[in-house]
Amino acid sequence: MSNEQEREMAYKNINFEIEGRIARLTMTRDDRRNTITEPDVVAEFIDVFKRLQTAREASVLIITGEGKAFCAGGNIKDLKTSDEQEAPLQHRYTYVDGIQHITQGLNTLDIPTIAAVNGPAYGGGLDMTLFCDIAIASTNARFCEQFVNLGLIPGDGGAWIMPRKINWQAATDILLTGRTFDAEEALRLGVVYDVVEPEALLPRAEALAQQIASRPPNAVRFIKMLMRQGTTQPLADHLEHCASAQAVLQSTEDHRLALDAILAKQASPAFKGR
Repeated sequence: MSNEQEREMAYKNINFEIEGRIARLTMTRDDRRNTITEPDVVAEFIDVFKRLQTAREASVLIITGEGKAFCAGGNIKDLKTSDEQEAPLQHRYTYVDGIQHITQGLNTLDIPTIAAVNGPAYGGGLDMTLFCDIAIASTNARFCEQFVNLGLIPGDGGAWIMPRKINWQAATDILLTGRTFDAEEALRLGVVYDVVEPEALLPRAEALAQQIASRPPNAVRFIKMLMRQGTTQPLADHLEHCASAQAVLQSTEDHRLALDAILAKQASPAFKGR
């Protein structure tokens, strides 16, 4: 990607940039608490995921929100309108063709994702946090899986991802009570990995992203792939994929550079993704 392309890319609802192998996506609809169910917002997320999968300049993605909220999920006023105007089958397509693309995109993205949760993460915002590989929260963050309070279920896969990220009993509590909980409880439950003061949130996420981005890019991608596959594979199948991945990686230039640096007791080189 050229220097011109590396600068902030133009979208209406998000800011997106890639610099130094770190991609950054900031939701910028503070006036709507960074809701993500609108078709134009979904389309921009889809475009970002396609860029990241095809361009391969980035090794890690940071997602955060602008303003006071991280992400409120869906817009309640829009939900009221759709309830009054759309038939049940159309509601189904609203999810299949809408927000489910965001959670599917996060779940299949082959680079690691870091959620920097700057404020409230409700509904789809909490689920986005869970679908990211690592989440770091500000002390200002609040979390709520509010669907049950509206007589609904998490249409974006929240009931699928939550029991996979935290224990079953805690997931049941959060999903069935629709209660709000703070960042410290999110840390105890495993919803987030770390909690920091608001001014330290982005520096903490950036520092972690820098560490990941400094590692050989192909190894990073393979490790994420193996972790994701390993959640559903028998060990024998997983080990077979490990052997295949290792065979590929041991033939890469980055592996040779890393090995030479270690043997020579030198600092890690700048890896090239080859």
